[in-house]
Amino acid sequence: MHLVAHLRAGVSDLEVEAAAKERDVVVRAMSRFYLAAPRRCALMLGFSGFPPQVIKPAAARLAAVITRTAAANRRSA
Repeated sequence: MHLVAHLRAGVSDLEVEAAAKERDVVVRAMSRFYLAAPRRCALMLGFSGFPPQVIKPAAARLAAVITRTAAANRRSA
């Protein structure tokens, strides 16, 4: 099963995907799947087959990645 998490404007899902991978969290950037419609930054999160004791720390690492990426994007804007 999957969940889609939309990101705030100015937060690149591609940057979050790459940074999350460095922290052993696998997410998929949804913006690369848009063909005709305007791209939206979002993450596809898979969660089936993982126990809560694995999901909770991974979610915390992902939250930290998103926070850092958003802060970096605000500084560079």
